[in-house]
Amino acid sequence: MASGLSVGLSVYELWLGDALPALVLRNEVYPASRTTGIWIVLGALLLAGAVLGPLLRRHVESAPGWRWLKLLSLAFLVPPLLSREIWHAAPLLCSALGLVAVTVAAFWAVAPTRPPGGEPGRAPSLALAGLALLVLFYTAFVGTETLRQHELLETRAYDMGIMENVLWHTSQGRLFESSLEGRNHLGVHTSFIYLLLAPLYRLFPETSTLLVGQAFVTALAAVPLFFLSRFLLGSGSTALLVASLYLLHPAVEGANFYDFHELAFAPVLFFAALYALLRDRPILLWGSAALLLSVKEDCALLVFALAVVALLERRLRVGAALMVTALIAYLVLQLIVIRHFAGGESSFAWYYSEMIPAGEGPAGLLRTLLLNPLFSVSQALTTPKALYILRTLGPVLFLCLLGCRGAALVAYGLAMSLLASRGYLFELGFQYSLLLVPPAFGGAVIELSRTASRPRLGLSGASWRKALVAMAGVSLLFAYHEGMLAPGARFKGGFRVVDFRWDDETRERFREVRDVAASIPEAASVTASETLVPHVSKRLRVQTLRYAADGFGRDYDYFFILKTDLDPGTGGRYRYVLDGGRYELVKDGRSTLLFRKKA
Repeated sequence: MASGLSVGLSVYELWLGDALPALVLRNEVYPASRTTGIWIVLGALLLAGAVLGPLLRRHVESAPGWRWLKLLSLAFLVPPLLSREIWHAAPLLCSALGLVAVTVAAFWAVAPTRPPGGEPGRAPSLALAGLALLVLFYTAFVGTETLRQHELLETRAYDMGIMENVLWHTSQGRLFESSLEGRNHLGVHTSFIYLLLAPLYRLFPETSTLLVGQAFVTALAAVPLFFLSRFLLGSGSTALLVASLYLLHPAVEGANFYDFHELAFAPVLFFAALYALLRDRPILLWGSAALLLSVKEDCALLVFALAVVALLERRLRVGAALMVTALIAYLVLQLIVIRHFAGGESSFAWYYSEMIPAGEGPAGLLRTLLLNPLFSVSQALTTPKALYILRTLGPVLFLCLLGCRGAALVAYGLAMSLLASRGYLFELGFQYSLLLVPPAFGGAVIELSRTASRPRLGLSGASWRKALVAMAGVSLLFAYHEGMLAPGARFKGGFRVVDFRWDDETRERFREVRDVAASIPEAASVTASETLVPHVSKRLRVQTLRYAADGFGRDYDYFFILKTDLDPGTGGRYRYVLDGGRYELVKDGRSTLLFRKKA
């Protein structure tokens, strides 16, 4: 009868059509529609009783087809969960409900199977071919689309302009100098990995080198994840599925569409190090760990997590060596290198400002955790953070939290997002998700393989295939609403919703920006609008318009301005540029203005 009621409700929801969101969200619907709904539901119940009653008396629940019949009891959830308007208005409810519904459906529908066996001698060629196509397709599509976002003026001074300016300086021999930040970039983040990218950028000093390269590095992370999954789960097709689900994750895609960041290198190195650790490949392990330490200062905490996994695997020497290396690296990078280049200051406290009392510095975070645990819990238990954790760990069914190994891998990413005071540390679309999602996938695969050999928390050894099907279903649902699978109003790259539209007007605007930027002498200093900075960032002196009024950039040689930025506030701050007293207008295009300082 439950299945009949559910089918009746789903028919009623489909009959409502565009009025469904009003019903679900506000309980608003015409009385006549309610009456019709009652008749639809009653009709479905009567039909279910007439058809299913005789079947139940024959005990067909023991037949294999019975598990498919049970799925009809979830039918009423399908229309609301596929409605983007409902998902957008109630994301926490829909995300949680979707996670539970798809997981239950997968465990009902999929037949039990034997646990995964040992690793085959060689990966099936078909799975490897699929992996290669996956990497190539992701690189081509995401590389093309992110470059198009740059041409749509959707990249920003912070961070596209900064990163390209730092790489340009580094490729010219001025290591890690940053015109926009006004100091050496090592005073912000210890991104030594740029030393490997600088020679390539010296040969091809174009924005496309960074954006397409970032797409390739992101896709490349699927390769070590594939071999890790194949080793632990013993199936090339299963490994290919896991790798595909990783690249389908909205957080991974969103980070790709938010300018360019050094953290794009972290996932491939993390997966390679984890695979090497479990396969006992010391050269690959230490090489990957060393490069991971060079990505960013807090990547040392990912190496620390690998050390914990090594200790749990009874690899005591390797674990101890990794742990000591990670701790020394973190302290040196955070307390010596960054403070030296930042003039004694650190941006660490800014990320956790609500947890750190004024003047205490990074140590204040530990003091708050120890001395004020209730306040710490209150900072962690907020709706935006709960939604973020649901979105990031939901696609892996929270499997990474089933055991100590998986929990150790995601510990830093979870702590960072739950304790942070800045929204972009716990929102999809930002690069910081790359410190949580890859460990979540690595931990999920580990715990899934352990569950297959040792049943835990109600999961039998035969449930591993059901869990994989559930992961695929939840990933597709989340990718539909939050990712680029069918991009809508919720697919975000950084602060903005990604716009895939590309028309004649945007092409003409980009051509104008490109031509005007090319007309500015390379040696000239430039102050530019926020979205124009990435198009003039390869120079010794460049500044964004919004930060130049009271600092350097106020008297630069050129002002490159989008006409849409000429609001009353901007016009008032830069009247000395616009009134022709000190600067002259040299180009007046459809979208931009270029002013030059008078001789």
